[in-house]
Amino acid sequence: MSEAMSRREKLERWATVLEDCGATSLRPFHDLEFIAARDQDGLRVANSPLAMAYRDALLRQSGLGSDRFGDGVEFFGLSRRQAHRVLCSCGYLGTMRGTEVARRIRKALLRQSGLGSDRFGDGVEFFGLSRRQAHRVLCSCGYLGTMRGTEVARRIRKLAARERRHAGRWPGNPLPAFARWWSALAGAFSAA
Repeated sequence: MSEAMSRREKLERWATVLEDCGATSLRPFHDLEFIAARDQDGLRVANSPLAMAYRDALLRQSGLGSDRFGDGVEFFGLSRRQAHRVLCSCGYLGTMRGTEVARRIRKALLRQSGLGSDRFGDGVEFFGLSRRQAHRVLCSCGYLGTMRGTEVARRIRKLAARERRHAGRWPGNPLPAFARWWSALAGAFSAA
């Protein structure tokens, strides 16, 4: 047996396997929301994303026991909500394609890393910004002409410095990390 794969590696491998399917039509699990959780565990659908995963030797070797819904959820460490979003028929219009399922799996990976998406509200929530702070940093009304990454980074650092002065009131403040992240991003864009 090979070295144990992390959850991230398992999900990434699954996404890669599904992308390799290309435009192949896959079969979703139907109406999972109407089936009791204890009954969902034994469900099996031929040519489903879990069946594709089970065909992969590396995933089987890493411990994927079968292509049953319960085994897949447990092996990949998915919540019932994530499994429903990735595998249920109600989330797909028309045909379920491997590339779309892979995109949803990668989105679950992004959420695992903390930042849910690139949407404004998710960023504000993740970095713990108040609406006023977010407005001060990100709204176009505070910039003359073009919004430059260096100016955004300066404003974030200013917010972070203010928060460091009050660090005792907010342990684990994510603003300094946000300032470092934005500075690196601004540097990458200015170098290009």
